Amino acid sequence: MRGTAFYPGAIEAVIMAQPGVTGAMVVLENAEAHSRLVANVTAEKGVPLNKRAIVDAVLEQFPTAAVPIINLIKELPVTGEGKLDRP
Repeated sequence: MRGTAFYPGAIEAVIMAQPGVTGAMVVLENAEAHSRLVANVTAEKGVPLNKRAIVDAVLEQFPTAAVPIINLIKELPVTGEGKLDRP
């Protein structure tokens, strides 16, 4: 993406290391004239997540182009076998 190589799983690992995060799935989304990374993130029940802290943690290890848009969701989509259902 934008001339930089990185793995979504590595970004997911950084996000998962943040307090209160229970799940993360980073996907490349094609939006109009460009692509962007989106991180779907789940949290412990009743624990508010700080999106800025998640972004800062990713920025510590990756270039700006690798910072995803953070979507807080209730649960990650899974297949019938219980694996992440990636688009």
